[in-house]
Amino acid sequence: MIDEFFEINKLLRAIREKSFDALEKELSEDKSSASLIKGYIKRDYEKLERVWKKKNSINDLIKLSRHIHFGKEQDYRDILLEDIPQIEDILERKLRDEIKLEKSGFKNFLHPIIQLHAYDLFQNGDYRNAVLNSIIAIFDQIRDKTGLKGDGDKLVTKALSINDPFLVLSDLNSESGMNDQKGFLSILQGAYIGIRNPKAHTLEHDLTEKKQLSI
Repeated sequence: MIDEFFEINKLLRAIREKSFDALEKELSEDKSSASLIKGYIKRDYEKLERVWKKKNSINDLIKLSRHIHFGKEQDYRDILLEDIPQIEDILERKLRDEIKLEKSGFKNFLHPIIQLHAYDLFQNGDYRNAVLNSIIAIFDQIRDKTGLKGDGDKLVTKALSINDPFLVLSDLNSESGMNDQKGFLSILQGAYIGIRNPKAHTLEHDLTEKKQLSI
C-alpha cells in the first residue's frame, strides 16, 4: 500500500498542476492550449486509474473522471477544490487503516492454512477470493484430518457428529461441551451456505476490507 500511496499522490499532484494550467488557459480563452493540457491530464488520469483500482473502488474516481472528460472552466475548479481533496482524504484514511492493521499483528491471529491460501489475496485487495479460499481451505483441512469425502453440510455434520464424531472440539461428556460441538457445527454449516456458496457462484460481491475481516 505504501508504494501505491506515493504513486497515487504523485499522479494527483500532476493532475492538480495541469488543471491549474488548463484553468488559466480557459480563463484567457486560449482553447487550443487548454485542449492540449487536457490531453496530458487524461494520460495522467489513465495511469491513476490503473494504480487506484488495484486495491480501491473505481467509484471513488467517478467525479474526477467526469470533470476531466468535459474539461471546462467549472470542471477544473471542481477538480481542484473538490475531486482531488476528496480522493486524498480517502487515500489517507485507507493508509491509516492499513498501518493500524499491520501494527495489530492481524496475520498472527490467522491459522497457518488461512495465511497460506488467503492472506496475500487479502493484502492485494482481492477480498472475494480471500474469503472463498479461506472457506475452501477449512473444508480441505476437515477432509485431511478425518479422511472423509464430500463437502458442505454432509461433511461437517458427519465430522462433528455428537454421537460418532471424527473431530472432537470440546468435552462431549458434558452438556456445555456438547453445546460447543453443536455450535461449531452450526458455524461451519452457516459459513458454507452463507459465505462459500454465494462467493463461488457469482463474481459479484459487496465485500470491503472491514467486512472481509469480520468474516
